[in-house]
Amino acid sequence: MNLTFYGSAKEVTGSLILVKTNKYKFLVDCGFFQGDDNDYYRNKKDFDFNVKDIDFVLLTHAHIDHCGRLPLMIKNGYKNKIYSTQATKDIVNYILLDAVLVMQNNWKHFRRPAFYTQDEVFKTMDRFETHPYYQTFSPKNDIFITFKNAGHILGASILEINVNEDNQTHKLVFTGDVGNTLTTIIKPTDFINGCDTLVIESTYGNKTHKGVDRRKNDLYNVIHKTVKSGGSVLIPAFSIERTEEILYDLNDLINADKLQNIPIYLDSPLSKNILTVYKKHTDLFNDVAIKKIKQGDDIFNFPDFTIIEDTIQSLKVINDRQPKVILAGSGMLTGGRIINYLPIYLTQKNNTIIFISYQAKNTIGEKLLQGRKTIMIEGKKIKAKCNVTQISAYSSHADKRKLHSFVKNIKHPSPKTIFINHGDVDQSSGFKQELTKHSKAKLIIPDPGKNYSI
Repeated sequence: MNLTFYGSAKEVTGSLILVKTNKYKFLVDCGFFQGDDNDYYRNKKDFDFNVKDIDFVLLTHAHIDHCGRLPLMIKNGYKNKIYSTQATKDIVNYILLDAVLVMQNNWKHFRRPAFYTQDEVFKTMDRFETHPYYQTFSPKNDIFITFKNAGHILGASILEINVNEDNQTHKLVFTGDVGNTLTTIIKPTDFINGCDTLVIESTYGNKTHKGVDRRKNDLYNVIHKTVKSGGSVLIPAFSIERTEEILYDLNDLINADKLQNIPIYLDSPLSKNILTVYKKHTDLFNDVAIKKIKQGDDIFNFPDFTIIEDTIQSLKVINDRQPKVILAGSGMLTGGRIINYLPIYLTQKNNTIIFISYQAKNTIGEKLLQGRKTIMIEGKKIKAKCNVTQISAYSSHADKRKLHSFVKNIKHPSPKTIFINHGDVDQSSGFKQELTKHSKAKLIIPDPGKNYSI
């Protein structure tokens, strides 16, 4: 059996792994490459394999760096199935349609042709077959797959794959993205009993999230301080999980009478759509969230909260000088409506921008966190005078403690080989160094495009 990694930790963030057995070829994820100046050209490039030879695709979850290139497979002639949970499929539909809008906007501004069309997204969705957690299915003879809960975003899966060949069973586990501790809304990460080969993410493989248990209070303190000074709070947030968790905490703070009479806006068409998916799949919520809902608490809605419906309403909010809280995409300031706020809100000293998400290298978000005072936004220089802060405990990714705990709990058997993937080089290498102290497995940070026999 062979594994080939594309967009590995040594090159650029993006998930696409080709698995070859004696009989079959299948993909685990098929995402956009992100975090590199050349990512447009990487994503535009033809696949290094014939998509018509792929027997099936397994999708761990709906983030664009895991699903963004699926319509390119359809465009190039892929006719077989894509397997995921139902919640993942529901989110992917909105994510890919939003990607088309972003690409159309890039064509207008930069004359960069779109990779695929809305029609090709619809054709992609037709290829999906969904399965619930813990229900084993067999896409091909001698291959058996079970989705486990990754605790990362709604519907995200850890893949347990048993391959029977040469009179032996080899168990592979692909974590996708492992969720953070103390998940606010969805159920916590499932641990795995055992495997032969593990492919694990390393987004925060060398970092510890601080203040997970006090992040709601940290959020309150920043908002309270900023509003008291007459400023507004800008929160760049990914539409999946981060937006929902912030709304959940804001709802708690308002219920506790800590935040009162402060306008709160959600300015993201994608987030609005994703909220409908979350409300559809409350069975995937944890016990605390379900209890609140049963008691009549609308956990995603509260007084003084407004979902902005159109760009006209958005412009009114942008030009309104009263203190307020704004959640808008994208989480890395790489696009979305939040870009429209930056030229005004970054230049005002009493405003605060709170980063709650991972910021890839060379993004506007990363540059602000590094302390840059001059930022280029759509070709214009903007002076950053506002307060810049980060609450990393809102990350939906596990930190190094959680990742170590995940590996440590795989015992029957312990993995013989561990591929450390999907993270910046410093994170993956730091994680590898720590794992050498506790694991006897062969540890590999894969090279992009290289075949590994297991």
